[in-house]
Amino acid sequence: MPAMRIRAIAFALTAAAGIGLAEPVFAASPKDINVVFRTLRYLPDIGRSKEAMMGVMFDPAVPASVEERDRLDAIIAAGIKGARIKAESLNIPVSELSAIDDVDFVYVTEGLAAHHGEIFAAASQKGRLTVSVDETCVDQGKCVMWVRAEPDVRIVVNRAAANATKLRFPTAFRMLVTER
Repeated sequence: MPAMRIRAIAFALTAAAGIGLAEPVFAASPKDINVVFRTLRYLPDIGRSKEAMMGVMFDPAVPASVEERDRLDAIIAAGIKGARIKAESLNIPVSELSAIDDVDFVYVTEGLAAHHGEIFAAASQKGRLTVSVDETCVDQGKCVMWVRAEPDVRIVVNRAAANATKLRFPTAFRMLVTER
């Protein structure tokens, strides 16, 4: 009986310690964003440019989304090393999907699962690449690309989402990624 009580107390303390204090599950790291910008050189429309504007899609009502937006602002402000493209960003609230016209690609922050469909519809209609570090977005075909830089670089492309967006990746890029 005392062992069960100790386990219950330990579980409760562990759960309580995590409430509101844990890092976001999918938050992008500087290395993740560096990989994203490095992959742009493989896209014919963006890769030839000297600059790339990342539209950071966020929901002001979702704290995790706002936190990731702020983190991305800091990453871009610090500079992207080795990407050969000047990285810029534009914050786009989910209520202003028409602003997708002003960006080269769309980064979908965490906590936006309820908006994935509408974001993807607006972005794919404009031929914009959608990227996230939330793998479920790619698994559900609502983002074209998922990136994770640690512990190893992994890039996953949803083939159906890329086709719907009319994005064509060169063979050299496709050899580096996993397609689903």
